Amino acid sequence: MTNESHIELDEMQQQFQLLREKLDQQEIVSDKLVSEIVRQKISSLNRDARIIGLVALLGIPYTLFIFNTLHISTVFCIFTTVFLITACVYNYLAHRKLSADKVSRSTFCEVAKETMRVRRLSRRWFRIGIPFLLVWIPWFVWEICTQTGMSEEYRLGLLTGSAVGCVIGGVLGYLQYRKSIRLMDEIISHTDE
Repeated sequence: MTNESHIELDEMQQQFQLLREKLDQQEIVSDKLVSEIVRQKISSLNRDARIIGLVALLGIPYTLFIFNTLHISTVFCIFTTVFLITACVYNYLAHRKLSADKVSRSTFCEVAKETMRVRRLSRRWFRIGIPFLLVWIPWFVWEICTQTGMSEEYRLGLLTGSAVGCVIGGVLGYLQYRKSIRLMDEIISHTDE
């Protein structure tokens, strides 16, 4: 080989090394960007879960007070309270291992696995909540309809207000559920890339 060939080969090797360094640097930046996006989505998911848990916790004394005022049966109050406590505990247990702080200390595979676990538990809870409501709503209507000493106008107003509340709560709950599932799907897709 001639001296010119050696120079050209050295130049090509240097250019190749520069290219490799730039690609490595882009990969690091890309991983950091994905990590930040995943961290933000997990933070949003956990914030929503904390709000839902807080609403359920605050719902316990509120429903007990309202049901006591309406002279609703003790069994119904206990049933509702146990469900709300169960919802809080289940929500906490589902989300406790999925932390935005752990994203930087975990591999994408670990984050995806934990996110899939939370997604599976969320879907399971949705399947538990629907049958609960199918029992709870008619039972609530029966409790109101069998109350003595309540005027028909008051009873109708209470049932109408409850129906409107159930529809609004159901729609908001379903939208929140879909948002959570979408966020989890996005986290999983980002970690798969």
